Amino acid sequence: MNYKRLQILLRQCNTLEFLKQIHAQAVTLGILHHHQPFACKLLNSYAKLGTSQEPNTLFSQIQNPDIVSWTCLINLHVQVREPRKALWVFSRLICRNIEPDSYSVVAALSACKCIKDLACARIVHGIIVRFSLAFDPIVGNALIDMYSKNKDIESTEKVFKCMECKDIASWNSLLNGFAMVNDLESSRLVFDEMPQRNSVSWNAMITVLCSREEIVEALELFREMKAGGECCTVITIVAVWLLVEGQRLFNRMNKFYGLQPKIEHYGCMVIFGRAGLLEEAKDFIEQMQSTGCCYLEIIT
Repeated sequence: MNYKRLQILLRQCNTLEFLKQIHAQAVTLGILHHHQPFACKLLNSYAKLGTSQEPNTLFSQIQNPDIVSWTCLINLHVQVREPRKALWVFSRLICRNIEPDSYSVVAALSACKCIKDLACARIVHGIIVRFSLAFDPIVGNALIDMYSKNKDIESTEKVFKCMECKDIASWNSLLNGFAMVNDLESSRLVFDEMPQRNSVSWNAMITVLCSREEIVEALELFREMKAGGECCTVITIVAVWLLVEGQRLFNRMNKFYGLQPKIEHYGCMVIFGRAGLLEEAKDFIEQMQSTGCCYLEIIT
């Protein structure tokens, strides 16, 4: 067994037991001490398999881990839904006087977003400023996304305005922030000012219009989006559906949009029962493949 052979085996690995064997061989051969890129690949493989116990042991076996290795471990904890552990690893990195890079702070911001902890987020933001990382577009976008997901729109706008290079992800994060707090006027202003749009932009704007029951404008944008060839999401289908085109859109979902009906879509059709259209509700129930909650909704 040698280093090249282990690389091949790692690319083929798809089970935890097999990965542990590769890890053990790497320790036996002393590879982890001299090949941090291979250690990072092992960490990423553990993340894909959703485990964090072995990766922490692996990380302790790396001599003088560099910023890439630290970032891999932070991302691993985020990926396996352990954001607080991810922030603990990030704090260890800082306490050891290792200078963070754009990727490590973005990983830390992802953890802050998961736990919705603005206090931690502002500490990470302060570290970003201290190390002059805020000018990197991926860091700016991560900050906007994190603040908008936490509904801190004031901070979202401040970061957006300070960014020198704004891409479509920057604009979409700002738009989503306003959409999340149901600010139709600001959402519309951002949408109109966007230099370019993609499916995320259209879907966010349509969703906020639907939430404010702006039926005519929502349907107009929906038709514009379809005419422009943009893809609609399941969330958008549900939003428009609740307004006006429920049953017709349900029949078109698979044929025209390639979307399989889910429980959310069946659930939306309780409007038939609530509106007293019991015959229509009965016909629709007969089409349903599986769900119990919707029957109760219509009955009650």
